[in-house]
Amino acid sequence: MSNPLLAQRSSLALPSVAIGLALIAGGCSKSHHHHHGGGSSTPPIYDEIEPNDDPFFGDFIGPVDSRTHLFVEGHVDDDPGPYGDIYDHFEFVTDEAASFEVRLESFSHWNDVALGVFDPDTGDMVMWVDDPSGVHWADFTVHVPNKSFVLVVAATWGYGSYELELLGHSYAPFQAAGGMEAAGPKHAIEPLNPLLDLREAPLERDALEDSQNSQALQEVSDSSLDATSR
Repeated sequence: MSNPLLAQRSSLALPSVAIGLALIAGGCSKSHHHHHGGGSSTPPIYDEIEPNDDPFFGDFIGPVDSRTHLFVEGHVDDDPGPYGDIYDHFEFVTDEAASFEVRLESFSHWNDVALGVFDPDTGDMVMWVDDPSGVHWADFTVHVPNKSFVLVVAATWGYGSYELELLGHSYAPFQAAGGMEAAGPKHAIEPLNPLLDLREAPLERDALEDSQNSQALQEVSDSSLDATSR
């Protein structure tokens, strides 16, 4: 059965041209923690700090884990000139192996954005999502603690502000795209298997257990009927 949430998404390999543009973007320096709002029960909201155009020197937000829930707000502009701001990069470091859900949504009718997950240790763009529906989702697993990853926001058309949401989940190693059948060592960061969904995984597991329990009860019932009829 098709997943309606997943049907709204499209995850594509990042074109080499886009990678090149991201890597040659202007340099910048790391920032300190910076946020407003948030509290004991409200996720913190971080305002981007420029410059953050270089994927290797992104705006450093801080450590994250399976309990993380935060927002980042920023602005991008597809103007390739000196006043443009095509790429924003935000760096995080894992405190533990965990899985993550990312949502990117533009606040403006005057622009469109795309979402990337970048590995600064390998120089690989692990995921690139450009969904025509306007809301971009990226689900991925980080298999090791103390691992840096960078979330990339790109202006694909126009200019305007956006909201980036990062939500941590318990480590789900076998939901990664490679899963149990991957040959050789896993990559430290792997996209989630597109047939699965972090938000629905517990529901799917419960449904499977219910189905197995029902099947077991049916087998017991059939065995009882056979014994009675003899």
